[in-house]
Amino acid sequence: ECKEKIDYIIHAAGIASPFYYRAYPLETLEVAITGTRKMLDLAVQHDARFVFFSSSEIYGDPDPAHVPMAESYRGNVSCQGPRACYDESKRVGETLCYIYHTSKGIHTNVIRPFNVYGPGMQERDYRVLPNFASRIKAGRPLQVYGSGKQTRTFCYITDAIVGFMLVVLRGVAGEAYNIGNPSPEISMLSLVKTIEQVSEIK
Repeated sequence: ECKEKIDYIIHAAGIASPFYYRAYPLETLEVAITGTRKMLDLAVQHDARFVFFSSSEIYGDPDPAHVPMAESYRGNVSCQGPRACYDESKRVGETLCYIYHTSKGIHTNVIRPFNVYGPGMQERDYRVLPNFASRIKAGRPLQVYGSGKQTRTFCYITDAIVGFMLVVLRGVAGEAYNIGNPSPEISMLSLVKTIEQVSEIK
């Protein structure tokens, strides 16, 4: 039990790498559900502001008409499948924030980061940009899974942190915020071509 006064609780713990949350599905659920509940109880104890780091994955597999995502879009998520442990646990975490805000009066905010990248990413996270960087370092060709037509936008870490801090300090109680770049929407094939050009890979 913490005896010092707590003003802000930022819950950013989680297993976000697809490689690892598929390997540890129950642990992924535990962090986002039980961990969030315990942190919210701590927020009640201290009347602290609470920020939960959710994920753009709560939208699941949206149809293209909903890209870029509005906070009001409810998503297209399956509760079964290899990604479900992550997607659904983040959705439950958001629901817990909503319940604690509406029933216990806690100032909660949800942050949904969209493809944030920058220094500090782990080579073994198996995300697209560190994956490519790892292969370049090893002198190996870049690999694209699937057709390569799937698209993403990317947000540099320092830009994302500005958004994160604005939510922490000025977020409207009970609201969720999507943090990312709306454009450019780039296909994985285009990303490979761009990286090959700047890194002079043949």
